[in-house]
Amino acid sequence: VKQDYIAGRQRARDEQVRSKERNIKRWKKKLDRSPFAVDLVAETERIDEELRVRQQMEQKRIRALQRRKEKVKSDILLKALQEQSDLDVLRREKRLIVEQ
Repeated sequence: VKQDYIAGRQRARDEQVRSKERNIKRWKKKLDRSPFAVDLVAETERIDEELRVRQQMEQKRIRALQRRKEKVKSDILLKALQEQSDLDVLRREKRLIVEQ
């Protein structure tokens, strides 16, 4: 009788342990997709880092565009100055021809 009692209690404990493990697995499975399981601080830091990188890239693009604009401006000015000096040379040559 004592052995049956001990065996019954052991079976009952084993069943409780299995039941508890099943419940834990079931709840783990349910909570895997929970938005509360996400590390919100890490998520925010990741988003901030992406934003910072995107802003840096945008600033680089803007600076490159400004450099190109400045180069075009300086090229136009140099060309205009060169044309002016060519024009001066042509005028001098014309005066020399007229003087002769």
